[in-house]
Amino acid sequence: MAVMAVTTLLVFANGLLQWGDTPPDRLIVEGWRTFGFGVFAGLWAILARWPRRIPGLWELLLFHKLAVTTLGFLAWDATAEAQEVTAVDLALVVLTSVAYVLCRGWQPWRGSERWRSD
Repeated sequence: MAVMAVTTLLVFANGLLQWGDTPPDRLIVEGWRTFGFGVFAGLWAILARWPRRIPGLWELLLFHKLAVTTLGFLAWDATAEAQEVTAVDLALVVLTSVAYVLCRGWQPWRGSERWRSD
């Protein structure tokens, strides 16, 4: 998870550096995408440090990566980036799933009573 956090942080930094070359009609989309890398770097860093502390964090991250991977397969021939994005996100799904099992990422749910605000 720490390696994924650092790698994603580097991709985030690269996205910031490329903003100068971004056409105006793609600025919002590229900004959204770049900020997303920052968020995911943070999520993976949290999971690297506290893999069994926050209920639902693993599942939320996996949901997003599975959704993007599914969209990539559906849009496989529609865009030039679809194959690359799909391959990267599929690899992230596999790596995150393996880490989920190895870290027993489902365990935070066992203590989720403390999160209730009854």
